[in-house]
Amino acid sequence: MTVNSNATAGSYSVTTRCEGRPQTFSGVFTVIGGVRGGLGGSSSIGATPTDMAIGGGLVAAALVGGGVFWMRRRSESRI
Repeated sequence: MTVNSNATAGSYSVTTRCEGRPQTFSGVFTVIGGVRGGLGGSSSIGATPTDMAIGGGLVAAALVGGGVFWMRRRSESRI
């Protein structure tokens, strides 16, 4: 089945052909609305400021955690 890219939202009828006889079924197909294809329907390209803030926070947390781990290991070797 193919739906035109310019189809408007609404209910549509579907016509089938079986053994040479067409049969129409009313209101069995509904177009709800269009979405943008590609990257999951997103409309932005690249990282958003929110994505950058989350990534920066994760990197900072990893650096702090690694520093704490390294300092603990360093102090244990002096005992």
